[in-house]
Amino acid sequence: MPKKTCGRKIPVQQLRLDTTRCAGGQKGTPISDTQAAYEALRPAFADCGATEKVAVLMLDKQNRPLGVYEASDGGLDWAAVDPKAIFAAALTAGATRLIAAHNHPSCSMNASGPDQQLHEKLQRIGRELEIDVADHLIL
Repeated sequence: MPKKTCGRKIPVQQLRLDTTRCAGGQKGTPISDTQAAYEALRPAFADCGATEKVAVLMLDKQNRPLGVYEASDGGLDWAAVDPKAIFAAALTAGATRLIAAHNHPSCSMNASGPDQQLHEKLQRIGRELEIDVADHLIL
């Protein structure tokens, strides 16, 4: 006899969207340029040390910050990123635009091949969901 799957409870991973450190306390101030995006994302990278980290700034239609989603804490030269989790956070926050960022512990400011592939993938998914992936910063 086949197992019944209807009515089964499926656990959903909890997403943490930090709205307290958003924009260095300037929550609600529109993000108008790269410097403002950097300032909004910088607190998420305060404790990253020598590991690569990925965070995403969620914005509303007026480019006001809704929060920062810390997408990944990685290793010395990599960070695994799950685009599904990023867009789940964006949809939960009601974001219409996002700006991704990550650090390079090596201090290189050049985007690697995997960095570019991730950005293109996020843009492709964002187009389907009508969420603009406005930028990807390397801090």
